[in-house]
Amino acid sequence: MAANQTVEKVRRLIALTSSPEREEARTSADIACRLIREHRLHVVADVPRAVPPPPPPPRPRQSEPMERPRLIRSRFETQCKECRLTIEVGELCAWLKGRGVWDVECYRAVWP
Repeated sequence: MAANQTVEKVRRLIALTSSPEREEARTSADIACRLIREHRLHVVADVPRAVPPPPPPPRPRQSEPMERPRLIRSRFETQCKECRLTIEVGELCAWLKGRGVWDVECYRAVWP
């Protein structure tokens, strides 16, 4: 008897051990044990593994609404964050705390 056939036969015999007919269940268990010993099979419980639940869908990122820069007169000579042009003292520019300074043209392009 081929190995696959033997394994399949043992599986069917083990399934029959839960038969309501006591004699059929006992005989099936006896034959299954004999085949397992004879063919030196390893019996492993075929317990269905718990499948972990799928991860929750990613939550939409709650980004802070970006503040609009304030239009101010430059108090210092600086450079535009966008185009790197020099902004002279007293020139109109857009300023955002912690972000930098933009000249008016770049400001209008970035924040329409």
